Amino acid sequence: MSECVFCHKEQLVTDIIYEDEQVMAFMDMEPINEGHVLVVPKEHYLDADEMPDELLAHLMSVSKKIVAALKKIYNPDGSKK
Repeated sequence: MSECVFCHKEQLVTDIIYEDEQVMAFMDMEPINEGHVLVVPKEHYLDADEMPDELLAHLMSVSKKIVAALKKIYNPDGSKK
């Protein structure tokens, strides 16, 4: 399997905001919007359909928690009621 930019997380020059045994989340180095976060599995997969269901569910669970935090921090227009 070929490597990607995320295969060398130790070379990331950005803020890692979450990390566990399976996934990591970090701020985009060149964000289009303030608060843009990337959540990726630590093991390399080309596409989400290649990931085991348990890992994909964990990644989405982490993403959901990060989204909730970002809404509190940035109060984005798309999340107003």
